[in-house]
Amino acid sequence: MVIGSKTKKDAAETMESLYNKMSQKYIISEGKDTNGNKYYFGGVGPVEEYATGFRIMLMKSPKGILNGNQPYQTVLGYGPYDFIKEEF
Repeated sequence: MVIGSKTKKDAAETMESLYNKMSQKYIISEGKDTNGNKYYFGGVGPVEEYATGFRIMLMKSPKGILNGNQPYQTVLGYGPYDFIKEEF
């Protein structure tokens, strides 16, 4: 799932909102990427017992390629799995 935002601040707020929602259901850990940006990962992958089930992160696409004039994206990524059932 990708949610576009016009600013990095808006994307970070969306990421925190997703974190708050998902943390009601799953144990979530926090990490930092090589650029120092925060991301979250949690749940248990259905394929490998020791793999996490999902990750929540921020991305910036060049010139807003993915979402028109919304160059920042909050990404909720699963998998790769054949099927996900999640309720928001």
